[in-house]
Amino acid sequence: MSGFTIFLALLRTIGILGLWLLAAAFLFLLLILFVPVRYRAEGSIDDREGGESFDPERVKKASRGELHISWLLHFLRIRISFPGAPAMSVRILFFRIPAGKKRQKEQKEHVGKTEKKGGHTRPDPGRLIELLGNDETKRAIHAILNKSGKLLRYLLPKKWKVGGSAGFGGPEGTGKFMEAEGLLFPLICGHVWVTPDFDRYRAELVFSAKGSIRLIRVLVTALLLIADRNVRRLIHTWKNL
Repeated sequence: MSGFTIFLALLRTIGILGLWLLAAAFLFLLLILFVPVRYRAEGSIDDREGGESFDPERVKKASRGELHISWLLHFLRIRISFPGAPAMSVRILFFRIPAGKKRQKEQKEHVGKTEKKGGHTRPDPGRLIELLGNDETKRAIHAILNKSGKLLRYLLPKKWKVGGSAGFGGPEGTGKFMEAEGLLFPLICGHVWVTPDFDRYRAELVFSAKGSIRLIRVLVTALLLIADRNVRRLIHTWKNL
């Protein structure tokens, strides 16, 4: 067998291996974009005794919550629990990846960096008002709000509910809560069951929510905004203010 034949065989092997790697990378990209990321949140507020005045610290101590995120049939699992500093647990298959200490260190470094950064120049109010009154800016803002609103509705949980009892210090405060509940009835109907308490500030509530997100939807929305000429001009003008 000549050296040229061996060279061709080696090139063919490298080419086949490269195609396999390219196909695997493309498949992994499709999985990331199209396989939904599922999330589930659960929590409660157990402040049944309550008090005569609203105490945020008391409510915080009585609150518990967990957020579970999974992807690809639980290939990747993330669990975040609170109160206090949110505790995060990350698992890939059966392997646990430590995340807490590293995240706290990164947060401290981030705080240090933000403290070192000095104040930046503020945009001229006159130019800012002129920019906001521009027709192109109005069209850009309309496009951003329209597409962002659709994306937000997609990101919100498909199933959610809040139940229990709550008081807001007396008939007046609880009455305002019930008034707001009535105004939001078309949005919360079938999701919220809260029994009012007219005596004191108290809360005995449980809530849950679940939904799923496909990253392709987020990517498409971002690309549509970037492709919008008015949005690009707004970003460019804003940077130069």
